[in-house]
Amino acid sequence: MPSNGYSNVEDKGFVSFAGAFEEGAWKDISIKNHDSEDMLALSPFATTPVAVQWKLAGTWGIRTLVQAMSVANTVELDKEWDAAQRSFAASIASEEDHQDPEHRAAAGRLRTALLSGAGTIQTQLDLDGEFDFGQTQLLLVEEKALAADVKLTGLGPKLERIREATLALGKGIGREPGKNRAKARSLRIRDALQVCSGAFNGIHNGLVWAIAHTPSGSDRDTLEKLLEPFQALLDRYPRIPVTAVDDAKGDPAPVVPDAKDTPGAKPA
Repeated sequence: MPSNGYSNVEDKGFVSFAGAFEEGAWKDISIKNHDSEDMLALSPFATTPVAVQWKLAGTWGIRTLVQAMSVANTVELDKEWDAAQRSFAASIASEEDHQDPEHRAAAGRLRTALLSGAGTIQTQLDLDGEFDFGQTQLLLVEEKALAADVKLTGLGPKLERIREATLALGKGIGREPGKNRAKARSLRIRDALQVCSGAFNGIHNGLVWAIAHTPSGSDRDTLEKLLEPFQALLDRYPRIPVTAVDDAKGDPAPVVPDAKDTPGAKPA
């Protein structure tokens, strides 16, 4: 299958292409009843019109790339996680000074089970460590005795903030089920670019095949119009000349992740 050259297209080229799906001939192809945020089919692909499948493939490819790019700002996610932990620790400290001895005892148990060091040492962990710590806290408070302590001290809202911050942080660093460490952002973008390139390559080849097997007329004209923005994208990102490759084997120069992209690194 021809590669066409989509591997040369940069992330911003694919992302900007989203507008092309809402213009011209592509605008008339609706994916409203087929699209889903989790990018799983809402109707059987075996009975879905091929043009709808093309638009879905392109839209989902771009969405995958946007998601990989949008998790870059872990600084704010980390700040919120740290703030949630400090707020929770401060509330426990306040409960430890409560006039009711039962409150004080409950707060002490919560401190022992859920906090580290003086109460906020966990905020010094790397991002993966913070995510794991938050997940552990949330699992522990499901235990019957600790759940009763949370109810008595009224710390449920503080833990809910931790839950939201932990989930957001996990999504932001790209934690995946069954994996202990998150991929660096540069690697997530690289993988998403491959997904996007593959989707666009498939659409392009499908259109070329359909055009070749469609007689002259309005249907063929429509197919050619659908192909036009794809060809225009390739024209903006021409193939790299052979002389520009990294070595005699023709291998492209490797992408070296930025130091900031170290998996799980704590933002400066």
